[in-house]
Amino acid sequence: MDEKLYLFLRESNAIEGEYSEEAFEDSIGAWQYAAKNSNDFDINYVCGIHKVLMGRLNLNNAGKLRRKTVYIVGRDSGGERRIIRTIPAGGNRPRLEGWCKRYKTPQSAEDIREAHIDLEMIHPFMDGNGRTGRILYNVQRLQIGLDIEVFYDKDKQKYYKWFEDRQRNDDMIETIRQMEELNSKNNFKSTELQ
Repeated sequence: MDEKLYLFLRESNAIEGEYSEEAFEDSIGAWQYAAKNSNDFDINYVCGIHKVLMGRLNLNNAGKLRRKTVYIVGRDSGGERRIIRTIPAGGNRPRLEGWCKRYKTPQSAEDIREAHIDLEMIHPFMDGNGRTGRILYNVQRLQIGLDIEVFYDKDKQKYYKWFEDRQRNDDMIETIRQMEELNSKNNFKSTELQ
C-alpha cells in the first residue's frame, strides 16, 4: 500500500477516534471499493463505501441512510464541544441523490472541497460520515490528477473550521434572504397604501 494512502486512512480513522486494526482494515476495503467503482457515482456507490467501512463496526447501520435527527458537533478554539448544525432525517435520500448529481464530475480542488463540506452537512448516515466523506474526497482528487490529501488528527481543528465557516456563511445568507423577503413585503405594503 502506498505510504500516503496508509497515512490518510490511519489519520482519517484517528479523527473519529477509531484506532482498531479492524477499523483500519475496513477503511482499506472501503477505499478499494471506492476506487474500483468510482464511475458509478450515485447514491448506491456512496452507501456501498459506507457499508464496507462500517460493516463490522456497526452492522445495523452499515450502508443505510439515517432515520433520526443528528447533531454535528465540533470543538471551538478552547476545546469545548458545541453543536455546529442540527439535521433532521426527513429528506435525507433526495438530498444525497441531489448531491451525487451535483458533484459527480468535479472540475477543481475547490469543487471537491465544497462537495465534501456539502456531504458532511447532509450527514446521510448515523455514524461514519466523516470517514466516508474523506474517502470520497480523495478518490475525487485522484480522478482530476491531484494527490491524496491527509487530514491529520492533530490538525483536525483546521478541518472542522471548514464546516464552521460554511455554517456561518449559510447563516449569513439565510439572514440576508429573510431581510430581503421582509423588505420586499414591507415595500409591497407601503406601495399599496399610496
